[in-house]
Amino acid sequence: MLPHQVQTLLDDLESLGSIRSGYETAKAAARALMRDEAAAVALVTELGTGRGERHQQERMMQLLTSALDEARMAAENGQQLGQSFLVALEQHLDVLNGQNSLTQNGRLSLASSWIRAGLSAPEALQGGLEGADYDEEFIHLDPKIDFRALVDRFLETMQTGYGEDLAGLIEGMRQLLATLPSPVQQELLTQIVAHDGENTGKLGVALVLDRTSVVWQGALAGLEERLEAGTLTPDLLARLTVIRSWTDAPDLLAGIDGLVRRALRKGVSAAAPAKPPKLHRIVASLLDGTGAQNFAVAIQNGGVRSVAVLLVKQGFGVKDAYLVPCPSATEQRRLMEMVASGVETRELPSSYLREAIALGITDGKKTGHLPPPSLVDVLSALGMSDLRPLPASVADIVGMIDHEETLVTMSAQARGRLINESRAWASVYPLIAESWFEDSDSFVSAMDGAINRTSLKRALWKAFETRRAYWALVIARMGHLLRASGDTRALEFAAVALALSEGRALSKVPILQTVFDATFSVWADRSLADARGVDADVTDERVFASGGGNATAQFAAPQPEEDGELDRLLRPAQLTEWWVDGYMMGVCTAIRFIPPGDWVQVLLQFVMDDIGDHGKLQRLLDLFVMRYNAAAGRLCTPIGVSLVPGDAGLIGIWSDGFLTAWEGNSEGWPKARLTKADKETRKLLEAATSGRVDMEAFRKTVPSWLRHRYAVQENTG
Repeated sequence: MLPHQVQTLLDDLESLGSIRSGYETAKAAARALMRDEAAAVALVTELGTGRGERHQQERMMQLLTSALDEARMAAENGQQLGQSFLVALEQHLDVLNGQNSLTQNGRLSLASSWIRAGLSAPEALQGGLEGADYDEEFIHLDPKIDFRALVDRFLETMQTGYGEDLAGLIEGMRQLLATLPSPVQQELLTQIVAHDGENTGKLGVALVLDRTSVVWQGALAGLEERLEAGTLTPDLLARLTVIRSWTDAPDLLAGIDGLVRRALRKGVSAAAPAKPPKLHRIVASLLDGTGAQNFAVAIQNGGVRSVAVLLVKQGFGVKDAYLVPCPSATEQRRLMEMVASGVETRELPSSYLREAIALGITDGKKTGHLPPPSLVDVLSALGMSDLRPLPASVADIVGMIDHEETLVTMSAQARGRLINESRAWASVYPLIAESWFEDSDSFVSAMDGAINRTSLKRALWKAFETRRAYWALVIARMGHLLRASGDTRALEFAAVALALSEGRALSKVPILQTVFDATFSVWADRSLADARGVDADVTDERVFASGGGNATAQFAAPQPEEDGELDRLLRPAQLTEWWVDGYMMGVCTAIRFIPPGDWVQVLLQFVMDDIGDHGKLQRLLDLFVMRYNAAAGRLCTPIGVSLVPGDAGLIGIWSDGFLTAWEGNSEGWPKARLTKADKETRKLLEAATSGRVDMEAFRKTVPSWLRHRYAVQENTG
């Protein structure tokens, strides 16, 4: 039986309402499961052993797939939580496999979940074929026997299930192969690819890109048999020749080169140019902070319409590509509108699409990530079957943006002015404000280990230095997109990317200061949320809302505070914004630096019981961070700002908040370190809370004491 918490998550999935609310519910359920390793292990056991109720199986697979997808993204973005989750589940599968507890249907369900989440299926899912009820002919299969009759049955089943959907056929084939012993995988795939049929040949070429060696070796062997049988068509050879340029893997290159040479010697001719399709509309998202960019293309090839969807991510190359068939022009337009809804996009020419995919392939090739097998068919549908990688350094991409070499002829001062314009990007492009930040474990560790504000800032800039090349490429790719869409700010992005690649100090690049500030805010928000025990994950790939691919949510930047908003939210707790300002000043001027995760726990004790609404509490956390930053900002400003209220009545409330911070965060105000001035100022604060405010002494003493306290704040370690 499933644990209660897993059943609750499944029930939540069953009650999904609108597309957006359903998406958010599914996302929340996946994240909850990723953070509950024991519950995830129970779910894997239920699926793998076939003990789960059949009517729940699809929802169980959906939940597991989503959690695996979350874990994969977290791992890719440098968060150990994701990698640990994946390792724990794979270790549990090893145990189940060693106990012979996995059924064949269970293996297939689990393989499907792993592969649909963009992961390779664990080796523990490879098993014998005894008891396989999806096709009794596979029972007692021996790799030495003739597979022909079995292949025919398999192809008949796949044709019924997938028809002309090559992407579906590829995914179904990968899921099945993942459950079979390695020798059987290779032999079965070889004979399927060798089978005389257009889709089986395309399947073979696509699976040459599979990450599993026995799969791509089986695919190549099947294509070799097609060559011997005279069924390796010029089109298949052309596809294979292009794929060769997408990889640097020595064994794979040797296999492709050998097959191509033999095909040419046998006289397989070049493929005749196909009639180019009509690309009615091309849209692409702006790049988010993870370097992810999405594309949707409306295609018409004769009377056949479809929408191509692709995902390219910095450091990983082309991560996803698939075609969605459209029965009519109306349906195609509706789908294009749907996939681009809620995401900031640009209309683009086909030349940009071609360049962007080619740059993605180069990026993946550099980092050892092959494109997905389905990319071959997608490029064919786009009329780009001959697409090869392009040079993808920052200088290369800047060259695509600045064809006229304007930057080369600019003075240093003029280029500096362009770079300074990047301070406005976050207001011009909302996606930058929402998602350009860092939240990998290395950044979190750097901030968690800070012992005062100075060390925090130094540690954070040091961490950013390790990501200089990454941000230079993301900014260059954004400029490339803007140039193609006719945005006049494209040259600013080129100038910033070039400056970063040439070593300009990060603190002298305004957009990096924006990313720096957002990174700190996200860390502080997460620290506050952790203290309250809620989920504050914000790192995601942003994809079109069509489903498919790796759909994830976005981080919405907090809205500015409205007049009177904080007072309204605090009213049930009988607190005011002046009390909070006093509290924040008491935190910021403590003798020793107090991390946000510590001071928020004290603050929440005063509001949790009276403000139970999750949305209101989250908004309070946002406002607390804003007030904290505002207090620190005023303390850094030497003139022109007031550090204490001007009204005697408000001073008493402010002082009470200050003393609450002092008493509640006693580790930041150690008694042994109190000076004579500290003790005298405390007497003024205590008197103010009792209604005995000496305005002259307060205004003369407290502001200067606050600035001094802030300036000499001690380390916490």
